[in-house]
Amino acid sequence: MHGRLEQLGLSSLLVMMEMERKDGVLALADAETGQTGRVFLRKGQVIHATVDQEDDLGGRESVYHMIGWTKGTFSFAAMEVDMEDTVQSSTTHLLMEGARLLDERNR
Repeated sequence: MHGRLEQLGLSSLLVMMEMERKDGVLALADAETGQTGRVFLRKGQVIHATVDQEDDLGGRESVYHMIGWTKGTFSFAAMEVDMEDTVQSSTTHLLMEGARLLDERNR
């Protein structure tokens, strides 16, 4: 699956992945900054995330950073993800906190 963030943002993608209990990697590219990132999912839950060129961001912080990307592309590759859960939070909590932080950033 692939598409444009203008039509289906990260928040909507994560809700859909959670509902479908998907395993795999969601890759995103921000058209404005040129940054790329990846979200790793197990049974629909975010277990790890990275943003290239942002080594100081942890898993949660990477998701919060990418929630602000509104222009760009995404692709999802279904696969088994066997890695440590560095996020330790539900998708719902991640999205609520991400929305709050995005709102603060836009003030």
